[in-house]
Amino acid sequence: MTNYFISTNTKSYLGILNEWYWIIDLLHAQTKIIPEHIKLTLMKIKVNDTFRRLGEQFGISHVQASNIFNSTVPRLAHTLKTLIYFPHPMSIRKALPISFRANFSNVQSIIDCFEIQIEKPTNSVHQALTWSEYKKYNTLKYLISSTPDGFINFVSTGYGGRISDTLITEKSGFLDILPDECDVMADRGFKQIQKYVK
Repeated sequence: MTNYFISTNTKSYLGILNEWYWIIDLLHAQTKIIPEHIKLTLMKIKVNDTFRRLGEQFGISHVQASNIFNSTVPRLAHTLKTLIYFPHPMSIRKALPISFRANFSNVQSIIDCFEIQIEKPTNSVHQALTWSEYKKYNTLKYLISSTPDGFINFVSTGYGGRISDTLITEKSGFLDILPDECDVMADRGFKQIQKYVK
């Protein structure tokens, strides 16, 4: 029954469009992970249902659901991260949205940071490093970049939520992959970033 509901509305359950449902078979072929395990993992990421409910939906115990999720995420991440790369500047220019072409034709990247809430660490130093004054809870923070047409071309490793947007930009290696003489768009949270990008 669960597979039926997933196949009729993959976006709601898995976070992928119906016409992209074939990616489950591709991921299975690439990783040898059972398709039901891939679906369970994507459902947990998309809907954030409890392992108890996921276990019931897939006919397994909540402990098995948790174990499947914890073992599947790293394997999927390893495969899917190969889809994140910085395209050639000419490819980015050719795909520029019309609204960018007149005034922002040299923009290669749009950056922002996002935070994911985590459990409060037991170690007080880790608590301090992951505390986000903006979110008011402990987080991991990531820098993400996309091309103007929405292609994700960089995701940093996670940093403690305390790190500033500017510092994560400097430390993450993002500046090392930028083409020479390109423009980057960022919101005002990236204070004094101009000293790192010329």
